[in-house]
Amino acid sequence: MPPTSGNPLTMTQSAVNHLLQREGGVVRFYVTAGGHSGMVYHFQGAEGSSPGDTTCRFGDLILIVDRHALPYVTGAQIDYVGGIVVNNPNCC
Repeated sequence: MPPTSGNPLTMTQSAVNHLLQREGGVVRFYVTAGGHSGMVYHFQGAEGSSPGDTTCRFGDLILIVDRHALPYVTGAQIDYVGGIVVNNPNCC
């Protein structure tokens, strides 16, 4: 699904549908250190944002991008193909 004007990343409709079903209408997106790429991506149901977070809307889904994650995920595409996949140009 193309980003709404100003969104720092994109999300496919299949990813939107999966997250809506699994986590609800508001989802927090953040990263932690680890994994093969040096980053592990997390999606968790949320009630609201924190100061400095970026809020993106993809249809009925509101994705809250953690302020610390934003520099690492800008330009990424989130997809769902049997599992969530983050295609991230900022990652090795």
